Amino acid sequence: MTTSEAIIVEPLDGPAAARAESAFRLFYTQVFAEEPYEETPESIEKNFRRFRSQVRKATFPRRPGPYCRR
Repeated sequence: MTTSEAIIVEPLDGPAAARAESAFRLFYTQVFAEEPYEETPESIEKNFRRFRSQVRKATFPRRPGPYCRR
């Protein structure tokens, strides 16, 4: 039998997303480290350099996802 749990997704503005970077990095590293993705420490760092650039933009986030509470 499969059980499911509710997941609550909350939209973050740029400063809040920047403060949560370490949590995002931990999750990203665990999810994408193995096949078929096989992200390397270098590629992860490259992605998070882009993340830091994106969260500083006034347009971040452009639009919250459909599952976000408002």
